[in-house]
Amino acid sequence: MPIWGVDSYSPAHLPARGTEGHTLYEHVCNYLSRNRRLFGDIQAPRFWGRYLNQSRPTSALTAVEKGFLHSHGCRILLVYNDTSWDQHRDVDCRREVGGRRVHLGLTGYQNGATSAGNACQLARKLDAPDGTRLYADLEGWRVDAEWLDGWCTEVSDAALRLGRRYTAGIYGRVMGAAELAFSRRTFRRLPDAWSGHVDQVIRGRQEHEGRLIQRLRAPAPIHIWSNMPRWGRRCEGVPDSFQASSTLGGLTRSVVWQYGMACPNVGGLIDMDVATDQGFEEMWRPA
Repeated sequence: MPIWGVDSYSPAHLPARGTEGHTLYEHVCNYLSRNRRLFGDIQAPRFWGRYLNQSRPTSALTAVEKGFLHSHGCRILLVYNDTSWDQHRDVDCRREVGGRRVHLGLTGYQNGATSAGNACQLARKLDAPDGTRLYADLEGWRVDAEWLDGWCTEVSDAALRLGRRYTAGIYGRVMGAAELAFSRRTFRRLPDAWSGHVDQVIRGRQEHEGRLIQRLRAPAPIHIWSNMPRWGRRCEGVPDSFQASSTLGGLTRSVVWQYGMACPNVGGLIDMDVATDQGFEEMWRPA
């Protein structure tokens, strides 16, 4: 069975709306103890996804919260949320797509590199160890190929400049064949890979891009924290198997699956996730 955990906007070590004075972590554990029929022997989350940065509506992970989670034997899944256009009104993110002007997320290699550098500095400040994977939150935001190139290339490079070894990941909906996975050389060969709307790409270009993938030498797969598909039972239990979406061509590998979002049975305070052994291994473990 996959490894079970959660993620949240709010800190795990503090009370939240509806927790009746308990910490959010305690609230989740209490919910599990009341629902043995659904969750079996699971008594607590084995990992907790938290944000590196303060960004509406998220609350940033602190050293105190890190210590709290690790004291409970809980690994930390790190995600960086700084890619939506409304967080960067000084950047022109408008692009011509299908004959109309739309807002994408952040675009361009330099913006991707800047986000990577910021994420690495925050992880280093918290003393995240070598081998930790940092996930960029692309949930619902459309970035372009150059931004992804910058993120995937510069996370490792920026970490090395800080004396650490971090790797890049992507959190969000897994797209069609090329647009999420192409990195470095592949992005540069297909600079318009993210120019279309997600659903248009999936419907209209997947077969074509699949053929392109077969002709390219694929880089190491980018690890994905996928929020697709939604599990049929939502948050009522744990899936028996890991069913996260993947893309064609082997250019991405889904290692964490957010199968339930804003779980109503826990007051909408958490999302529920499962991880593969590899995804779990890349999380920040207690010392």
